[in-house]
Amino acid sequence: MTFSAQKLTCIRGERVIFSALDFNIPEGSVLLLKGPNGSGKSSLLRISAGFLKPQEGIIAWNHSPLDPDIYSSKISYMGHLDPIKPSLTVRENLDFWVRLRKKNNKTTEKIFHTLNIENLAELPASFLSQGQKRRLNFARVVAESAKLWILDEPTDSFDRESEVLFTEILKKHLSMGGLAMIATHNNLDISPANTLELGNS
Repeated sequence: MTFSAQKLTCIRGERVIFSALDFNIPEGSVLLLKGPNGSGKSSLLRISAGFLKPQEGIIAWNHSPLDPDIYSSKISYMGHLDPIKPSLTVRENLDFWVRLRKKNNKTTEKIFHTLNIENLAELPASFLSQGQKRRLNFARVVAESAKLWILDEPTDSFDRESEVLFTEILKKHLSMGGLAMIATHNNLDISPANTLELGNS
């Protein structure tokens, strides 16, 4: 299983963000996107997640162009905005995401334990700090059990303990044949990993 792109070009407004961009992510590995703000990291992630269309180029599974109807079940996307209902508790938010992928409450409890957020379960999400909201958002990614994780600055607002936990969970995902594509300014201790440097046009 590989996730790849060939000759991707992205234009926003009249500006070329990137052009003729290629990448290949084999099963069990991660591609780290690096570059300054405005270099196209988020745009590339959104194109890869199917939210934006490239001006040119192809996204593929196993070198075959994607079938959008099948593709959506294979990915989990984590952007800058946390899709959390503030009036619901942490448990209610996570239960909702779990049910979308037809998981059960036992799985929800396992995710609470994995992310070390059992103590937050009954809190309204509006009470959470920014770091706690990011951890809950990442819990959603774990709950979805997708093959490919597409993550935009997933450890933003994490403390050191949360960063270490994130890395451990990501490594387990990769060891089970998962793939990941991550934009980050942090130095993640992940292997095998390739780095794609994006620069301002």
